[in-house]
Amino acid sequence: MRFVAIQDPVDQWLVYDRSTDLPAEANDRLLMGLSQAEAERLACEANIQ
Repeated sequence: MRFVAIQDPVDQWLVYDRSTDLPAEANDRLLMGLSQAEAERLACEANIQ
């Protein structure tokens, strides 16, 4: 899987792109500061595409 949901040091969630070693982007927005459920959903959707 290229995209994974991970928890950052301040207990927020982000979608991490393993191929670039950076947070993922969607619609020119970094996928950071998310809830766990939102990060997991977005990571799953990104991996399907």
